[in-house]
Amino acid sequence: MSEAKKEESELETSDSSPEAEAGKAKDSSEAESTTDEKNDSENSCTSEEKHERQPKKTGLWSYREVRVGAYFAAAIVVLGILFGTHVLCAHEWKEATCTAPKTCLICGRTQGKKLGHKWLAATCTLPEVCERCGKEEGKPLGHAWKKATCTEPETCSRCLVTRGSALGHDITDWKVTKEATCTETGVREGVCKRCGETIKQETQKKEHTPGDWEIQKDYTISSDGYVTPGVKVQKCKVCGQVLNQQEYTVELTVSQSNALARAASYLDYTSFSYKSLIDQLEFEGFSSEDATFAADHCGADWMVQAEKKARQYMDYSSFSRASLIGQLEFEGFTAEQAAHGADSVGL
Repeated sequence: MSEAKKEESELETSDSSPEAEAGKAKDSSEAESTTDEKNDSENSCTSEEKHERQPKKTGLWSYREVRVGAYFAAAIVVLGILFGTHVLCAHEWKEATCTAPKTCLICGRTQGKKLGHKWLAATCTLPEVCERCGKEEGKPLGHAWKKATCTEPETCSRCLVTRGSALGHDITDWKVTKEATCTETGVREGVCKRCGETIKQETQKKEHTPGDWEIQKDYTISSDGYVTPGVKVQKCKVCGQVLNQQEYTVELTVSQSNALARAASYLDYTSFSYKSLIDQLEFEGFSSEDATFAADHCGADWMVQAEKKARQYMDYSSFSRASLIGQLEFEGFTAEQAAHGADSVGL
């Protein structure tokens, strides 16, 4: 079937007349002319579009540059209007307070809620006060005073502040339970008429009773007459406590200085008792007062003098204890000094 159609087509082609061929040529020429016109039209349009797309020059700026600048200017104006009317805002927030929420300082916009007051209770001297903002409300409570007693002043029962002073106990009849002395306090007791409490009270020490001045440390005098001051004290007659103390000294007379110097030279030479030294000085022509003064202040230790005298006797001769003691007493030593001298040599 298809082969038959093919054969028919070939026959038709082969059977075409010259007129037909001429018509076909004409149709082909017209088609080519139409195509050329179409291409020329398309090229013309493309050239016009390219011409429109190229920016037009207006002085120093191109058309496109002028248009872009206008857009930017318009945008800046719009943004200025939006920020100026606070449609747009770079918020600067102020923190919320007791009476206002968080608020923008630029546009006034708020956020969240106000905090509300945080009240501290009123006291005796202050009304209610907001802990956050310091606002006060109401009045202070005022003090609630409790009356003063014997031992406490007026006291507020709320805040414990006081005013005035305690009344003190009211006692008129005292009984002494311990007498005071100059070294110890005493004690007395009585009953308070106001509160009924039995009160014991310490009483002051008594004053000391001054006695006579006593030599605590005698002054000393060197062989060349230099005086080292002594010390004298005044004691209480009752307790013996030293109440006053002071130095004392003497001014030597010429005869006292001479007697003292002679006594020192005798003691450097040999041993003497207190009595024998006075006798020797009197024998030298010194008065009894000057001789005694020299014996008192020559600095001799009479126990040591007894020891020296005992050794001198034992070096000279033989003695029993009793005979040596007797000989020392004969020299003017006391019984105690003489016995000490005998002890020192082994008798």
